[in-house]
Amino acid sequence: MGAPRSPFADLLQARADAEGKAQLFFSKTLGTRDSDSDDSDSGEEETADNTHVVWLPAEYKRVEERVRRHCLYGEGETERLKARISLGSTDAGNLKAEIFEAELESVKRLRGLPSKLCALLALTKTMCTDTYWMHDNEVPEEIAGLMADVAKYWRTVVLTAKNGDGALGLGLTDDPAERARSREALGHLLRFYKKRVEEACHCPVKFNCVPGPSRKRRGCASDGGTPAKVARPAGRGAAASGVAK
Repeated sequence: MGAPRSPFADLLQARADAEGKAQLFFSKTLGTRDSDSDDSDSGEEETADNTHVVWLPAEYKRVEERVRRHCLYGEGETERLKARISLGSTDAGNLKAEIFEAELESVKRLRGLPSKLCALLALTKTMCTDTYWMHDNEVPEEIAGLMADVAKYWRTVVLTAKNGDGALGLGLTDDPAERARSREALGHLLRFYKKRVEEACHCPVKFNCVPGPSRKRRGCASDGGTPAKVARPAGRGAAASGVAK
């Protein structure tokens, strides 16, 4: 996010290095233009006044790089699977869905809220980097279910009210107000991803990652209930069920 580099971006990186943290930053206008992406250039230089900053545990950058390489390029998978993913075809869409599902299961097995936060954010960001796979596939209902499962994990496990900002590893310092600003910025980013996912998926899905007022819901996959697993189309092979190290 935030390219080309600016003095403000350099300052953020220097502070992150000094405090042993990672950071994501993006324009406060993100999502207000049809052409927006999470790493788009807004046309104005970043400043403290026009930029949201999410301060994260230091492990985030390493985790994001691994998840990005695995999910987008098949790193850690066989050469045959890498070649299929690179085609950008319907078959590649099916494979990416399987790999994303394997990554989500890996998130669920992690111990420690900061690690879960980093891995789930890396996964969500990677899913939304190029959303073609959400509509170019043979399993649209299962993918809607997968996205609902991701959103539900955000709401009910990671960002639930009982998990304080400090417990999640959010914030640059121990100041509660400063930590809260990171959580608020994260909420803005997740609402942007909500828009991208809901526009990209063929089947209706509510990608509500940020907890809201509690209300009863039926067990519908597209509404955040328990989703079906992603089916593997016959005759197309399957990605490795494990996650590359």
